[in-house]
Amino acid sequence: MLACTLIILWYARSGHDPADIDDRRAEQPWYRTKAEPAFEDMLVKLRRTLTAARFSGSRPAQPTEDQIHAVLAARDAAAA
Repeated sequence: MLACTLIILWYARSGHDPADIDDRRAEQPWYRTKAEPAFEDMLVKLRRTLTAARFSGSRPAQPTEDQIHAVLAARDAAAA
């Protein structure tokens, strides 16, 4: 129950895109009247997002070289 709630909250905060419903209707034409994403739609989007983040070349949590140099310069300036 907790995992389902977390997935729904993630989708509501970060994963929702109105185009998801249009994509689902295009892939599965029997969903002509589909207006809301199903839990399966949310779960599939979360899996795809996690997979893309895992295999992407960049890590957003890692600082860039410029950020590292800015922090070191600020530290040196504060120490002086």
